[in-house]
Amino acid sequence: MLKGVKAEPYNVILKALLDREKLNSFVLEGNIAFPHARINLISSPIVSVGISPGKDISFPWQMENSTSPVNFVFLLILPTQEYYLHSSGKYVRYSDIVGDLAKFFKTVKTKKIMKKVKTTEQLLQFVEEYINAYE
Repeated sequence: MLKGVKAEPYNVILKALLDREKLNSFVLEGNIAFPHARINLISSPIVSVGISPGKDISFPWQMENSTSPVNFVFLLILPTQEYYLHSSGKYVRYSDIVGDLAKFFKTVKTKKIMKKVKTTEQLLQFVEEYINAYE
């Protein structure tokens, strides 16, 4: 069972993701996809990362009505409530998570590093170093 999931709503999650992707897929030019959806069965975000180094995944992209080659997939399942209390004591919008990730992965430095990432461990190390540099 997934942390933060109140029951076994895998079909609910899948349907929410597919419905959201039909509206508009979010793919960055750096071969990164951000499928995401909001569901009322969780109280905190769930993030899953998929990496396909050296082999593109053909990801459906509704904006272009075609597919886009991706090597990284960040699957985000977000609660339906709009805000959460961050450890800093500030309220943050869940919807800002997707935008913040996009900004992070659009930088030139990040794009260069992402081309070298081959494993989830390397990706997590890079993200952790980035977070630690700005704390």
